[in-house]
Amino acid sequence: MTKSARLRRARLVVCLGLGWLAAAGCRDGRFFSPSGDFDAFVLRAMDRAGVPGLSLTILANGRVEPARTYGTGNRTIRDPVSEGTVFEACSLSKPVLAYAALILVAEGRLDLDRPLLAQASEEVLKREFFRGKIEDDRVRGITPRMVLSHRSGFPNWRGGRLTLIADPGTRFGYSGEGFVLLQRVVEQIAGRPLNEFVRERVFVPLGMTSSSYVWIPEYETSTAVPHTLFGTAAVKRKPSSANGAASLHTTSGDYARFLAAVLQGRGLTEGLRREMLTEQTVVAPGVGWGLGLGLETAGGREYLWHWGDNGNFKCFFLIDRKTRSGFVYFANGYFGLSPAQEFARRFFGNSHPVFATDIMKEYDPLDSPIFDIVRAASENDIEAGLDIARKAAASDTGKVSEESLNAFGYALLGLNRLDEAIKVFELNVDLYPQSWNVYDSLAEALERQGNAEAAVQNYERSLKLNPENAHAVVRLKILRKK
Repeated sequence: MTKSARLRRARLVVCLGLGWLAAAGCRDGRFFSPSGDFDAFVLRAMDRAGVPGLSLTILANGRVEPARTYGTGNRTIRDPVSEGTVFEACSLSKPVLAYAALILVAEGRLDLDRPLLAQASEEVLKREFFRGKIEDDRVRGITPRMVLSHRSGFPNWRGGRLTLIADPGTRFGYSGEGFVLLQRVVEQIAGRPLNEFVRERVFVPLGMTSSSYVWIPEYETSTAVPHTLFGTAAVKRKPSSANGAASLHTTSGDYARFLAAVLQGRGLTEGLRREMLTEQTVVAPGVGWGLGLGLETAGGREYLWHWGDNGNFKCFFLIDRKTRSGFVYFANGYFGLSPAQEFARRFFGNSHPVFATDIMKEYDPLDSPIFDIVRAASENDIEAGLDIARKAAASDTGKVSEESLNAFGYALLGLNRLDEAIKVFELNVDLYPQSWNVYDSLAEALERQGNAEAAVQNYERSLKLNPENAHAVVRLKILRKK
């Protein structure tokens, strides 16, 4: 079946309302309030993806509606999610930092187009961000605008030594490191830690009473805990220092209040509000980035969007810029981003190119076979799960994503199901033979098994595909010495 035929069939399935899919796919890009079956639809989606708890808040014409809450914050004690349940905001931390930085720009204390290293103490930045001397003078040209539009040239996160992967300002490259650099400059200009500054200038003015970049005592009784790919509760991290790119804790209601303020431009000049919502760089057709926010054009309408992924916490928002209507949700399960595409269809109807980008396509949609595979493994029938994956790859439904299979393999490793993990990694190699990462993961499992010769072979294959794979370099040196 051709790709266009598959798309036509998918639209037909949506329009017929088969299974848990919403009929919203037949409609245009207008915002549609939840209908009578909405809660049942959400619960089916959560059950399919194995998501324990979810909090969703709707913006309707700029008005923040009461949060809609589902499931449990902790499967161990089975406490229900409430409006006050706090989740990790993951990368939704970044738009809040961006907004705080633009407040400083509005006050003339931060210059969007002046290099960051020229606006703060270089010695402090060497100590608190670079962790040593500056080895690449190109970093001296990185501006706040480049960071906010993800053109800093930094990787998302350093694996060891921080190095540039592109010339600053030349292309889109999503980077948490860039936002942490901006955070350190903001802290110097503000003269206080990030959380204190943001609390005074953003949280308190906007009524975000449950939000913080660091752990606070109130969270002990109100915070959801993360749940693994297999749905078991995991250890909750409690950050003692702020990470402007990833450590925000908040509720869906608080975050919706923040989004309403962004759309209004509260605390900013009108010019800065427009710049924040204006495309600074192109990500893909119909998808770009403003100053701290993802932008999308679909069905003749303009949207703001962002996603968040801290492993076992996930979150997402999509807002129609003109009508100031949309949704934001937080989830405490590994597959928490899988319902996002169906939520978008349910609320807006039209298709959204953001889900076809490299950013979002690694997150399996609700019709992915990965959920059947995980369920089979949970019932100790790994062969049935692998058979599902093979049949899916050979059929019109398509492959399970490389990322999900890889995570599945590591989840099995974490349970000491070593032989099963190796089978999963071997399947990933068969399905994605041009990916350096699948060989690296298989090699790691083989090394743990004690099969050094096979581990070396797979590390070498990984390194051939990606000469920058530092993990393979280190492991090969160790294995060859042995």
